[in-house]
Amino acid sequence: MELKKAYYYIICLAAAFILAWGIVDLSSSIAGLFTNRVPSVSTLSTSPSSPDKESEPYMETYYQKKMLYDRLWDSLARIVVAGVIFAYSRSKVDRV
Repeated sequence: MELKKAYYYIICLAAAFILAWGIVDLSSSIAGLFTNRVPSVSTLSTSPSSPDKESEPYMETYYQKKMLYDRLWDSLARIVVAGVIFAYSRSKVDRV
């Protein structure tokens, strides 16, 4: 095996690992967003009829959703970048 081919195989392996990591993180953040949409029983029982936007349960839910959306966009970017790198490296391996 040529040195150049081994180099591109290593890049393919690293990109595949990062791609898998992004997919797992994406599925985790999507699952978190779906489970976070349903308000918990403790939040419903402690909140008054008109929710106060300064209350602790509201702020906790807000920041959890914000964190999950950040993870979602980060994992999407990771998947796109790793996919492009993997495709490029794989095409270079086929050419060499």
